[in-house]
Amino acid sequence: MEEFRVPIHLDNINLYITEAQMQFYLNGISPAFRVRDILNEGKVSKDFLIYYEKCIVYNLIWDLAKKYPRSSKMYWDDNFQEIRITYPKNGMVFKALKKHGLSPSTL
Repeated sequence: MEEFRVPIHLDNINLYITEAQMQFYLNGISPAFRVRDILNEGKVSKDFLIYYEKCIVYNLIWDLAKKYPRSSKMYWDDNFQEIRITYPKNGMVFKALKKHGLSPSTL
């Protein structure tokens, strides 16, 4: 599982997207589109920014959960057919998201 956790740092505050997450995004776009087209100033698509924020929120929670297993809980929600993450409202995950200006409702 760790082989899918190789980070690509796109900022200077230790938030990241993994190589696997970037590849997943790239799999859904035209082969003529290159990574530099996503990252060049003025060419970042709104769709990519939304995806990127979801990834950095997920990775932040993942890293905290790995270090502090009781900080959050990830589970499959049968009703909505998606992964859900729960954590205490004023716990470390909530505070970390707030510190980085990330919305807890991003996921």
